[in-house]
Amino acid sequence: MTDGIVLHRSEFLVLLDAMKVPGIIGIDNEALLPKHQAEQQQLVQQGVRRLAQRGWLYGENGSYVLHGDLMMMASVVALPQIVFITVRETAETGGQLFCHYLTNQYIVEQTLPAPEQYRLATLPDLPTLWQRLYHILPLPETNEGVPGFSLSEADFGLFYEQVKARDAAAINQHLTTHQVAASSRTALIQTLETAQVWGTTAILAVKGTQVTDARNLALFSNEQQVWQMAQPYPDLTRFLIEPTNQAANQQQLAQWLQELSK
Repeated sequence: MTDGIVLHRSEFLVLLDAMKVPGIIGIDNEALLPKHQAEQQQLVQQGVRRLAQRGWLYGENGSYVLHGDLMMMASVVALPQIVFITVRETAETGGQLFCHYLTNQYIVEQTLPAPEQYRLATLPDLPTLWQRLYHILPLPETNEGVPGFSLSEADFGLFYEQVKARDAAAINQHLTTHQVAASSRTALIQTLETAQVWGTTAILAVKGTQVTDARNLALFSNEQQVWQMAQPYPDLTRFLIEPTNQAANQQQLAQWLQELSK
């Protein structure tokens, strides 16, 4: 992965202006876009000057041309075919957002290193993307042989609220009612009570600037185990909750990527 380029908000708005798109999928466009068109145009002009000073833009007679590498990244981020949106949460750092934009030829990562900063970097291939995702949300190579279980959509909604609240007693009662094995209940609650990392990954199919389909999963982990929650197939009305590892997680994400790329 390249080190990439960090853009100020005004510079990032130049990319939207160049690509003629109303916003970028995956990020907070309300924070990015000014409320008034006149203010946005002022920021774009400021961004043009800044990019020109950095050698990322060339302009004359009131027009401009982005540097080839920056134009490529702008086109991928503005008009992707697939978007991976990953959120990592820890007690130390809070929530961190990572977006990966895919076309047939390119993969571009976007992160937000500081307020009003937008970092773009290219990834060479899909294997590098998988490794990058495992760096963001670490997964073990193996997992304990504890069986997973499934819940209906309605039951999963209640379970997920209990998980977010870390309500071990309510989870144990809820899963006991649904005849989940004692070993699974114990392992899940132990992981939940000592969870150090929480995360979600969504994969979006995009046409133009509109999201047309999506898949997503959530997970939480401690040093020993990672539990994943997902609806593996869109027509399956049950959610699977199970320990996962790198191979299983990659198989699920690759399956979704193939489905959404059709």
